[in-house]
Amino acid sequence: MSLQHVVPKEINVHLHLYSKEPWEVQFVDECDVCGRKTDEFGLCGCDIGGGD
Repeated sequence: MSLQHVVPKEINVHLHLYSKEPWEVQFVDECDVCGRKTDEFGLCGCDIGGGD
């Protein structure tokens, strides 16, 4: 079974909010505060150093 069929499209909240699947997110840089990877919008898991 592929990942595309795990969550039905109709109830896939991530797809509705971000117009992409979780595995399609590209992580590019590191957060200056926690050192984790940030996504293409500059956001990271600590929510302190990333974003505008």
